[in-house]
Amino acid sequence: MHPTTVQALRRYRRRRDPSVADTDDMPLFIITRGSRWAQDPNGRQVHRVFAALRKAFGARRTGYAAGSMVPCIGLAEYSGCGSTNNGEGAMKLYYDPITVNCRKVAAGFNLMGVNFERSHVDYFAGGHKAPEFLLINPNAALPALVDGDFKLWESNAILQYVADKNEAFTYYPREPKVRADIHRWQLWESAHWFPSCYVYLVENLVKPMLKAEPDHAVIDKEAPNWHKLANILDQRLANQRWLCGDNVTLADIAVAAPMHLHSYQKLPLDTHRNLRRWMTEDIEELPCWKATDVTTVLGLKPA
Repeated sequence: MHPTTVQALRRYRRRRDPSVADTDDMPLFIITRGSRWAQDPNGRQVHRVFAALRKAFGARRTGYAAGSMVPCIGLAEYSGCGSTNNGEGAMKLYYDPITVNCRKVAAGFNLMGVNFERSHVDYFAGGHKAPEFLLINPNAALPALVDGDFKLWESNAILQYVADKNEAFTYYPREPKVRADIHRWQLWESAHWFPSCYVYLVENLVKPMLKAEPDHAVIDKEAPNWHKLANILDQRLANQRWLCGDNVTLADIAVAAPMHLHSYQKLPLDTHRNLRRWMTEDIEELPCWKATDVTTVLGLKPA
C-alpha cells in the first residue's frame, strides 16, 4: 500500500479515536472486483469500499487492484467491517473442528464474520458423550450452540439461526424463493449427500488413520448412489457459479462440508467437471474455507 495512504488512514483513525495507539496492527480489507468491492479477512463480503474510502479521505477512487490489503479501522460505519453480533454476549460453540459438521459451522461463521466463543469437545476421546455435554445435546453429536439460555443442535439449524440473528442476509437472503432454495440444499445435504460422502471418508481416511484396511466392497456398493447425487450437483452447477445463483450462500458451505477432504476421501470428482470446478476453484478459494482447513491438524500430507 502507498505510504501516503497509510498515513491518511492513521490520521483518520486518530481523529475518530485519539486513544488508539498508532501501530501497524490494523484489521484489513481484501480488495476484490476491480477495487470497488471488498471482503474482510474472514471472507465476508462488505459494501463498496470505494465509496467508503472516498467519504473518509476525499479520494475519487481507491486506486487499489484486486488482492490489495487495505486497513479498515475507521471504515466500519461505512463498509460493515467489524462485529456483527449486535452488541450481545458471544455465543458459545461446542465443537471439534476436525468433524464434517463442525467444519461446516466454523466455515459458515467465518464467512459471516460472526463473533463466538469456542469450546473444544474432543470427538475421538468421546467428549460428545460426556454427561455434561449431553445436557446441551442429548443426541451426543457435534456441534452444539449455546446462546444465553438457548441451546441449539443440528449444524444447518445453527447456521440458519446465527445468520438471522446477525442479519447476514448476503449469505442467507430473506427473499422467500432464495431462502427455500438454500433450505432445500441444506436438507438434501444432511439426508443424502453427507451419508454418501461419509462412506468414502470412513473407508479411505478414517480407517487408514486407525491402521485399519478400507473395505472396498463398501465403497463399490455406495459408488452408484454417490455418482447419482454428484450428477445432481454437477447439473445444477453447469450454468451458474454457486448453488443458489451468482453469490455464495450457506447452501454452498453446507454441501461442501461432507467433501471437505475430497482428495483424501478419494471422491471420484473427475467425472463431474462442474462439481470439481465449484469445489476446487470456488469453495477452496474462499478465505473462510482456508481459515478452517484441518489437514494440518489431522497431520495429513498433500494428497
